[in-house]
Amino acid sequence: MEAIYLILLLSIILFPIIIKHKYLNKKSERNCPKHHTASAEYFHAMKSVEHLTKVNYDNIYPLKKGNIIAYCRSNYNPATNAKVSMIENGKKYNVDYAIIGSSWSGVCFSELPEQLFNSILFSFYIDGEEINIIKDYLAITRISNDTSRATTLIIYSDLSENRIVEIKKQYANLRILVRSNIINKWLLDKELL
Repeated sequence: MEAIYLILLLSIILFPIIIKHKYLNKKSERNCPKHHTASAEYFHAMKSVEHLTKVNYDNIYPLKKGNIIAYCRSNYNPATNAKVSMIENGKKYNVDYAIIGSSWSGVCFSELPEQLFNSILFSFYIDGEEINIIKDYLAITRISNDTSRATTLIIYSDLSENRIVEIKKQYANLRILVRSNIINKWLLDKELL
């Protein structure tokens, strides 16, 4: 009698597990790669439109040589909900460097070398032409074949060696790129081609 109760109890416990296992096997068969194999026609079609997806980044964001100037658009920082008293609306600042993170960016100016400001407060220019420092950063990393996504400090101005050593000491844990060096090397490589 106890054996019958044991068999009945085991079947009640194991029945849902068996049903679930059968369902999972059927589901995995439906997702089998044999149903998603590409035909030769598919590969031929993809090859014929491949040129449409290639991007010439030189035409999308042309890099310019020169120092970057920032014009203050607002001295109210929405990230902190506070007014930044050290900067003035409409005033021009010379950008020494920028720190670009995955979701933020900050800039440091020659006029205020010990402060880092949220880049959203400024418009950036080279020779009177507006630039986007994030797109500039992406272009710089692309031409330098840098695939790292780590927070990066980009030196924009022609700084003295002492100032560069000071920045490197202050931000020793960050990757540091010197924009002018990368652009000069890139332009030299383009001329040699």
